[in-house]
Amino acid sequence: MNTETVDYSKMKEFDLEELLNNSRRKRKKSVGYGALDNNSKFLLLCSRIKKHIDEEWLKEQNQSNTERLLERHRNAILGKPTEVNYLKDKIREYLKTNKLENEQYPPWYKNLVDGVFHENWGIAGIAEWMDIPDSSSAKIIGDRIYFFIDGKPVLKEQRISAKRFEQLRQALMLRDETKRLDEDYSELYMESGERVTVYTGKRVVDGQSTMVFRKYILKVLTFNEQAKRGTIPYELIPALEALVKCGVRVAFVGPVRSGKSTMLLTWQLYEDPELEGALIQTDPEIRIHEVMPKAPIIPLVASGEELFKLASEILKSDADYLVVQEVRDGYTAYIASEAGNKGTNRLKITSHLQIPEDFCYDLANKIQGVFGGNVDYHMARVANSFNFLFEMVQLPDDRSQKRLKSITEIRFDSSTKEISYHRICEYQKATDSWCFSNSVGERVKEIGEFENPNALNVYMETLKNLAEKYPMPEKVKTIKVH
Repeated sequence: MNTETVDYSKMKEFDLEELLNNSRRKRKKSVGYGALDNNSKFLLLCSRIKKHIDEEWLKEQNQSNTERLLERHRNAILGKPTEVNYLKDKIREYLKTNKLENEQYPPWYKNLVDGVFHENWGIAGIAEWMDIPDSSSAKIIGDRIYFFIDGKPVLKEQRISAKRFEQLRQALMLRDETKRLDEDYSELYMESGERVTVYTGKRVVDGQSTMVFRKYILKVLTFNEQAKRGTIPYELIPALEALVKCGVRVAFVGPVRSGKSTMLLTWQLYEDPELEGALIQTDPEIRIHEVMPKAPIIPLVASGEELFKLASEILKSDADYLVVQEVRDGYTAYIASEAGNKGTNRLKITSHLQIPEDFCYDLANKIQGVFGGNVDYHMARVANSFNFLFEMVQLPDDRSQKRLKSITEIRFDSSTKEISYHRICEYQKATDSWCFSNSVGERVKEIGEFENPNALNVYMETLKNLAEKYPMPEKVKTIKVH
């Protein structure tokens, strides 16, 4: 491949006729590839290949309308294997026939075939991000493209035109029949499961339509590996393993990209694989059948009212435990709360939440917004459904680094109608260490003694030793409900 340096960041929306006309005016004769600069040569090659393949396909199908052709383009953008493989084979065939295999292509593509495909039918400059295993998100803002790398958004060389942006948006929207093309905000999904959030129209400043791609890079981790990464302290591991065996009900809370789902999955991997479970997700983030292939876990993907229709079936099922990957609305909050109140141990959820002590109110408020009723009543039921809150955070100076910020035990006294939050572990950023308070509630003891007395003893002894070695005053916040 020619290694001449090319400034692809200056590439703009390509107009084949304009390029050809400008070249003819300059040279006053027909041009070949050699008469153009490298940017233009690549774009012209992409355009000619697209035109050739489209015309060939229409001829083979013996039809003049383009409806099926557009459908094929949409499927290619979505990443459907049949269309992707067909088009890449056709690109190779064209390049070989015309002896163009050595033409230059932008450095963010893996090879020439990949570059031509993504410029014409794929996801353009975002294609590079799909092959970066540790990058969890990418953004298009206007014509700029950013990849989240090592905890920071990195501006890339490549650009995307408004026309290409709209083509990609429409292809993603047409995949979901519940979406309308005139929507200013949409949450969409690619064929391989990536979530795409789109802001356009009146939601953004002119020319700054935005597309946010979220890739799920959940890793199968152990508590030891989490400790090696600095996420949790090594000395806490026996207590965590013991709590899993005790079957306590836990919520992993914190902001976006703080490691909630990874911590939930780590916790889940310590469950007895012979127990029956149900996993509820609003999008297919955790592929539990791949992570725990032998465990009898029912994976469900649903949201909103559709999820509510499944609620009674889920709560009446013979599952030993329930996992709600993300409590995003009143429906998921209701299902989690109902499961806990019906006595389902080993309940696990994640929730976007900044202050752990707002947990019961936050879920109760979500439930009230959908089902009505009294907030205090819902708060009491939420408090009665969970035992522990694990607060996760990403470090501000290196957002790729995650930390367990705190552990809080929730207690509910039905006689006094009081919800109390007991902070038993807290992260100290200045020393990158943790301190502890030895406090164990009666409900945790009751669950542990019934499920696994030996594990309960390990938990209590470990917490006692940690509190003696790294002490902190017990922090308690009490809320009265009616």
